[in-house]
Amino acid sequence: MSTHRLISRRRRVFRLPAFSVLGGLLLALQLWLPASAFAIARQNAPSQNIARAGVSVVRLLVYYSLSKTSDANSTSSSAECTGLGVLLSSQFKQDTQKYENWILTDGNLVNSEEQATCLDASPSPRATLSRIDIYTSNSYSSRPLSLATV
Repeated sequence: MSTHRLISRRRRVFRLPAFSVLGGLLLALQLWLPASAFAIARQNAPSQNIARAGVSVVRLLVYYSLSKTSDANSTSSSAECTGLGVLLSSQFKQDTQKYENWILTDGNLVNSEEQATCLDASPSPRATLSRIDIYTSNSYSSRPLSLATV
C-alpha cells in the first residue's frame, strides 16, 4: 500500500457544495416566513352618481294590524313588510318640531285601502296601516339611522 493513497483518503472530508447550502437556507426561510403578503387593497371611492343615489335610497318597514273575524271570536295580529323607497324631500316643520319626509315607493308596500297587498295572500287580508319606519342608507355611516316613524 502506498503512502500517497492513504493521505488522499484522509483528506476526503464530506463537503456540501455551496449551492446545496443556499438551497437549504431558502427552503428554511420559506417555512419560517409567513406566506401571506403584507399588502392591503386600496378602497376606491364610489362614483359621484352612485354616491348621490345612495343617500336618497331608504328602507321602509311597514306595519299592518290584521283583523281576523270569525263567528265566535275576533283576533288581532300584526304583519310587517319591507321595501325600498327614494327620499324626495325632507323638511323640518317648526310648528310640529318634526321632519316632513316625502318618499316615493311601491304602491303594494304602502296601502291605505285597508288591505295588506304586500303579503303573499290571495285575496289580500283586511289590514290597517299602523306604522311606517324609515331607515336611511348606511353609505356614509357605520349603522343605519332611523329617520322617522310615521
